[in-house]
Amino acid sequence: MTDPLNVDARLSPEEVDMIDSYFSRNYKRGERMEVPEECYKEGIKWKERRLRELGFYDRIYHRKKDRVERPASYRPRINLRERERPNNPDVDLDPSHLEFKVWLQHRVELAAAGKGSPRMLQGFKSETDDRSAAMDKWEELSGKILEGLEKRLLNANALRRREGKYDTRAPIVALFVMEEVDRFVKRKGINISAEPGVPQRLLESIMGSGARDQESFSPLHSICREVVFTLFSNCRTKRPTDVDVFEGRQISQLRKFAEENGIAVSDDMEKEQIAKKLHEERIKPLGDWGRVRISLTSQDFLLTLGERIADPDHMGKWIRTVKDLSKSKQDISDLGFKDPSDEKREFNHLSKKGYFGRRGGKADYPGMTQKEKAEKTLHNAKRLSYGIMAELVRLGILKKKTMNHEEY
Repeated sequence: MTDPLNVDARLSPEEVDMIDSYFSRNYKRGERMEVPEECYKEGIKWKERRLRELGFYDRIYHRKKDRVERPASYRPRINLRERERPNNPDVDLDPSHLEFKVWLQHRVELAAAGKGSPRMLQGFKSETDDRSAAMDKWEELSGKILEGLEKRLLNANALRRREGKYDTRAPIVALFVMEEVDRFVKRKGINISAEPGVPQRLLESIMGSGARDQESFSPLHSICREVVFTLFSNCRTKRPTDVDVFEGRQISQLRKFAEENGIAVSDDMEKEQIAKKLHEERIKPLGDWGRVRISLTSQDFLLTLGERIADPDHMGKWIRTVKDLSKSKQDISDLGFKDPSDEKREFNHLSKKGYFGRRGGKADYPGMTQKEKAEKTLHNAKRLSYGIMAELVRLGILKKKTMNHEEY
């Protein structure tokens, strides 16, 4: 029997949580994996037998017809490696979840040979589409970063009040210039849009190789997108155990939660005892109770963000836009500079010198090579990255602390 044709495999919030937390719950660094002798000698036969025993072949997925029979139940990451699954939950899984590993490897080999779809984990359009969710969340976080930075670091009024040499303000002034130039050329209909692209390491597996986001982003928006990418591209995540989550709640809240789930707890039980009992009874915490801790080194953040800001598709393109506009016969009197004196000064610097910021490398001289200009741009992009990091710490978006060996 098959499901109706247009049925989607909609993951529940609990299933999404199981997928997100799988590695933190099941993997330990350096732990060896025991492979059954039958699997070692006849991997495909072992896989087919085990998947039939688990109710995946041929109820959910028909192996010989190579098609999904029940789209509403097709979720291999749940079907083949979770204890709480809809298909034959009474059948024990291999301790190392080899059923899923061998099945996935076989599907990858079929896809590489052109005999199967590369979308083997989630082959149906649904509200939980990974790419759509990733793009929406990326945009949301970028907007929050921009909102925070505009309070002080990227605030023209705050910049005017800042003391010190002009060189320290020049990179921010340059960003204001690029932002106004970007608005100007879009308003005039001149096609010089920046194409930040979708970071391959983060999204290529979701979008397909070679895919790029063709939407045009303003300089400030693009930088905030790169901040978000940098925060997550090199990070380490640590998910608290269910017991840790329970122990982080108030004891009165735990007692009420236990009662709602039919778990009897005596009046003399401590919080730790209640938490342990809930865990033993396989009761899961509410979704909003626990928080994943995300950490990365300051060095990784600064190097990655600096290099991405200085990338030709970002800073290089924005500088070329300023230079091209200065050479054109366009009337730029209505550019809308917030601080005409400083911004005109920086407009001329970008037009004539062709690099971002004022410090780093050799002193300017006639005939500077493009490589030398790129090095100056990178140096100042890294300085800007440090300013962004310091501001995010001040805003409470990031928390600075000494990392232990495990976090590093």
